[in-house]
Amino acid sequence: MLPSPILREIRDAVMSEFPVREFFVEQSVPVFVIEPCDTKQRFLRLYNRLYVRGYMPTLRREGERIVLRVYPRIIRDLRGGNLPLILLLITIGTVALSGYILGSSPSMILFRIINPAHPSPFLFALIYTASVLSIIAFHELSHYSVSRYHGITVSKPHFIPGPPPIGTFGAIIFQTEPAVNRDQLFDIGLSGPVGGFIATIGVAIIVVALSATVTPLTAQTLVLSGAAAASYFPNEPLLLILITDIVRSLAASPNQPVFISPLHFAAWIGCVITFLNILPVWQLDGGHVIRAVAGSRGHRIASIAGLIVMVVAGFWLMALIIFLLSYRRPEHPGPLDDVSPLSKSRKALLAVYALMLTLCFLVLHTWF
Repeated sequence: MLPSPILREIRDAVMSEFPVREFFVEQSVPVFVIEPCDTKQRFLRLYNRLYVRGYMPTLRREGERIVLRVYPRIIRDLRGGNLPLILLLITIGTVALSGYILGSSPSMILFRIINPAHPSPFLFALIYTASVLSIIAFHELSHYSVSRYHGITVSKPHFIPGPPPIGTFGAIIFQTEPAVNRDQLFDIGLSGPVGGFIATIGVAIIVVALSATVTPLTAQTLVLSGAAAASYFPNEPLLLILITDIVRSLAASPNQPVFISPLHFAAWIGCVITFLNILPVWQLDGGHVIRAVAGSRGHRIASIAGLIVMVVAGFWLMALIIFLLSYRRPEHPGPLDDVSPLSKSRKALLAVYALMLTLCFLVLHTWF
């Protein structure tokens, strides 16, 4: 049971912001039944007031009632010591190794014959490493910046090393508490894909600069010999198809075939990262966005649809992993204030969400 002075302080704080219909204590948790009102700014002020006192309110609809509960705040240590730096250094090594292997491949050797100005294996490994890690870093730092803007404490990015041909499994950050309302949840969920998407476009511009035109006879010879393909990825995202068209349009002779730099693989990885993260599944970034827009029931329906899309697209292993992870906790926890609606400006930004999902959508060609 909470001490009387603390309970009285919590009660006074809540009643100073909300019209309270009923108040009682349930298993040491103060519970307030709230009269209908404009809840968003009231709850935000209450949250800021109680947060510094070590408490965290939640606001939920329970049937016809609006119920506010106040819990002790759980304080987590997110400093992580030197682990983020160690993981970053290891990931730089694994990504650089992947870049060197790609830069030493027969197709790359052939590309340098066609375009002698193209980087050597070592320099290409450096460019590839910077490209892949910048996409991941922009993604995570966008989450970090928006979280900090909303006053949510988050950890430094934890990069995850991986084997070739990519060299990494991405990165993650941890936060101490949930988003306060649906606006914050939407912002945090959308910010990462937007940052990674912008970085992917930047990498694609570098691909344009490193690509070269060839004569039709040379292109035909390369394709027939198996040294090159009409496309590195038969099922490419629309974004890279558009960029390839831009490369062709900017060529000295637009009708000539274009030999796209193998750095194209880094841009493709950026599209994969954006596509998978923005799918409306469980607690992926797209799951946060849809949870903020459609609530708990809409999120469940979208997660099922998103997993189906993931399987059909060829990412069945990731779909299986997410399904197993979500099996024990299928419900998205939602924001602390799950009553206040999403702002109209955020709803308008769903157009950006839909555009990124469309441009980055791809199907692994190995399925067909």
